Amino acid sequence: MTGLALVTFLGAGYTHMEGRYADNVRRGLEWLKAQQRTDGDLGGSAGNFSRMYCHAMAALALSEAYGMTQSALFREPSQRAMDFIAQSRNPYLAWRYGVRDGDNDTSVTGWMIMALKSAKASGLEVDSGAFR
Repeated sequence: MTGLALVTFLGAGYTHMEGRYADNVRRGLEWLKAQQRTDGDLGGSAGNFSRMYCHAMAALALSEAYGMTQSALFREPSQRAMDFIAQSRNPYLAWRYGVRDGDNDTSVTGWMIMALKSAKASGLEVDSGAFR
């Protein structure tokens, strides 16, 4: 939910560097970075049906923050989040509720694509196969 809240602040033009809510954005982004696992997963302790949604929303927030500010603080965590997205696609080239789950889910896939599009626009490396 932190990722989703951050997306609203970032979408309104607030960053960790400027704006009325800079401190809120900074604390949220720092919290996301602290939760990220070494493999890039940002799903935290979310349950089976929400883990990949949580990852996608948090990854979107990090990549938007990086894209808006080009702050080195967010480049590496954003890239790791995108790498996790690439590694978690299922054999049918989409996403579902778990890593490499054997089926597709349109809404999870939509969130993943939004995160990847943001990352690509921000100058991060993105698996081009994901857009096919």
